[in-house]
Amino acid sequence: NGEIDQLSKIFSVLGPPSEDNWTGFSKLKHANALRWSGPKRSRLREKFPANMFEGKTFLAPNGFRLLESMLSLDPAKRVTAEAAVGDDYFSEAPPPSDVRWNWD
Repeated sequence: NGEIDQLSKIFSVLGPPSEDNWTGFSKLKHANALRWSGPKRSRLREKFPANMFEGKTFLAPNGFRLLESMLSLDPAKRVTAEAAVGDDYFSEAPPPSDVRWNWD
């Protein structure tokens, strides 16, 4: 619905920005205006568990580490697309299946 709604969705999963997860955040122009009453910590691992549980999808450690680095609130810690493509996650077993798309 807008920027505030988008931030609310991000913070509900990743937790709000703080000096712990974004060095220098408190020095940003509008940092003091942030009022967040939701979860104070990341819930990302809850969304992507490390092990299969009751048939739910899971994400192995390398995949989760890559996901975390792509979603980092701190832009200085966020992985670049070039680095992400070369990540170990894409070379671990099992290899991706050979999918043929039919666009007809």
